[in-house]
Amino acid sequence: MTPFISTIIARVLAITDYFLAQWVDVAAVSNASPNGCWEFDVQNATLNACGQEFIANLTDVVEGVIALVPSLLGGLFAFGTPEAV
Repeated sequence: MTPFISTIIARVLAITDYFLAQWVDVAAVSNASPNGCWEFDVQNATLNACGQEFIANLTDVVEGVIALVPSLLGGLFAFGTPEAV
């Protein structure tokens, strides 16, 4: 069972790395562990054109959701209050 789970984790990490590599350019990486397995010290990472477009689209979505919150809350409170007869 363990090789199956580790295969799934490895594939998820590989897919994540593939998608992140499309959005970010890394100029330099130094190894943080003596055996070279862990690369934690990333230097000169920048968003490329695809990453900048993704961030702009994500920002637009977040701003749109924030703009809707007062309307949604107002609608919920109006729905829950009894009407005067």
